[in-house]
Amino acid sequence: MITPQEMHEALLWRYATKKFDPGKTVSPDDLRMIMETIRLAPTSFGLQPFHVYIISEQKEKEALFSSKGLEQKTKADASHVLVFCADTDIKSHVKLYVDHLSSSGKLSEAAFRMIKGMKMFVAWKTFFYLFPRAWAARQAYIALGFALVSAAQLRIDSCAVEGFFVSHVSKVLKLPKNHQPVALLALGYRASDDVLYPKYRLPEGTLFTKK
Repeated sequence: MITPQEMHEALLWRYATKKFDPGKTVSPDDLRMIMETIRLAPTSFGLQPFHVYIISEQKEKEALFSSKGLEQKTKADASHVLVFCADTDIKSHVKLYVDHLSSSGKLSEAAFRMIKGMKMFVAWKTFFYLFPRAWAARQAYIALGFALVSAAQLRIDSCAVEGFFVSHVSKVLKLPKNHQPVALLALGYRASDDVLYPKYRLPEGTLFTKK
């Protein structure tokens, strides 16, 4: 069990790693733990409308970080790159959820009401063209946050990356149309000559308002 103090120390330890050591690799067990943390992360309705691609091949990592606007070649030295995608096929996630609830037999009244509300929510929201991606992306970011914390607890360095051309990442990974990249997460171990800047965070009195 990780104590609050250990969690605090892990978050103080982590930073956005700019340069990774290409000779160090995240172990399968540690990677599996981060994956499980992502899987257990909370999402709206518990639908998990996202997909994560785990990239370990050097050529693919280099291709990802070679596009205009994402020229961060030192990130290609990371052990793994996780590509978080919004899954715009939300109805398929609803079906998976309903099938799971129905597999145990007759649905309870509470489960039936929840499924009905879920379907109404999705049906109404998908009328808006941009909604599926925006909503699914927010769920993916929740999982991304959990992955960052999990990596810090394991003392695995990380750096979340945005600002890339979606079309480039989609082309490199040959993604299906409904998987739209929203963020990348480089995982590995900091290089000995990486620059560590002082951690800046807003003070409590500025960030929070108690009423």
